[in-house]
Amino acid sequence: MNFTVHSQMMNEVMPSSPRLIPRVVLSRTLRGVAWLVLPFCYLGVLLAPTVVLRIPFQVLHRHAVSPVVFWSTTTAMSALVLRLFYRSAKTASSARRQRIIHVEAIVMCMELVLAVLLIAWVFPPR
Repeated sequence: MNFTVHSQMMNEVMPSSPRLIPRVVLSRTLRGVAWLVLPFCYLGVLLAPTVVLRIPFQVLHRHAVSPVVFWSTTTAMSALVLRLFYRSAKTASSARRQRIIHVEAIVMCMELVLAVLLIAWVFPPR
């Protein structure tokens, strides 16, 4: 079974056509630099939503709000995370049926699991 790996971020970072960069050496150099930069790009994709999702819990812990407000915010954020996880898992599974490995969808699923674990560890319920 042959799979095709699809990464939209890799397509955006690397020059897609040799005619955009007429020099072969320059094109190969940019491709090499893109392979070095790409892990940092995926690390940013992995960590950025975790930082965004923790902002409400950081505010709630700083101001010591009542448990009702805390749990209602937790419920709303959980619904958002579950919706994002469902959409990314659906994208990954539909792409897999077409024999495509969609890297961004897999990274998004990993990121959401990491975000929930990190937020629960850093900001436990009171």
